[in-house]
Amino acid sequence: MTQKLLETEYQKIENNLQPIIEFLEKNKEKDTYNQKYKGITTMLSPLKYRPDILFLGINPGPGAYREQNQTTNTNITPLKMLNKNEEHFKQLDWFKKNTSRGAKKNGHWEAYDWFQRDKPINNIFPSRMIDILYNVAELKHPDSVVKDNEEPSWSNEIQEKIVVTNLYPIVTDDTSVLSKIFTSLLKEKDLKPFFKKYNIKSNWDLRLYFITHYLDNIISLIKPKVIVCMGHTSYKDFTYTKQTNLDKIIETTKKINNDDYKVIGFTRSGNWFSLIEEISNSIFNKLKI
Repeated sequence: MTQKLLETEYQKIENNLQPIIEFLEKNKEKDTYNQKYKGITTMLSPLKYRPDILFLGINPGPGAYREQNQTTNTNITPLKMLNKNEEHFKQLDWFKKNTSRGAKKNGHWEAYDWFQRDKPINNIFPSRMIDILYNVAELKHPDSVVKDNEEPSWSNEIQEKIVVTNLYPIVTDDTSVLSKIFTSLLKEKDLKPFFKKYNIKSNWDLRLYFITHYLDNIISLIKPKVIVCMGHTSYKDFTYTKQTNLDKIIETTKKINNDDYKVIGFTRSGNWFSLIEEISNSIFNKLKI
């Protein structure tokens, strides 16, 4: 599939969200949503066909919103979507300079590349995700020689073989705020016809709409080899489980539009650094099948 065709088909999927996005943009100054709804971010990475890994989080954080609202008098809600901000799709933030490695040095901030793993950690989450990708790549290329401060020979490969997105593209400070927004949306008269059309009556029904009419369609379009849920909450929502006593790392299969997809979920509670090797092995073993 050509990249142009991939983006054209993806655009159709993104359009399924328009009624909700348009409502939020129109009503973002209302007390119900002001400073709670902070924009839309659909894909977090370039769109790729047949990636090795699709990483799934719950919903985007407010980093872009904070960048564009340096004073308390503005409420700019970024729309990082294919038809609004194509530039956003060009590189995953994990691989941008200063995202995972950076530190103050001699009175000024020094930004480092993602592969300079001997440098101080600036953001612990992307640094751990990069560690997972390193482990998987080294399992795939056991003869490669990797040094902490040098870009590995398989650098382009791992960047080309992954896609990152969320179950829900609504930007908030945290998931508790997201849940409040969903509850508020269900009460809106302007959205009643839309909700009636899709039989959306509860918070879970609305979440399910995002999963089945947006995310599942993306998965069917790009066809990832392995889906990795970054956290138990994303795993539970994505696989529709109410189970509470989940293992730290879980593996299952989910059928989407008649195709079976291998799914891995892992906990992000506490210090999950010790799980990185096990998560990497699980991903690698799924890729071998």
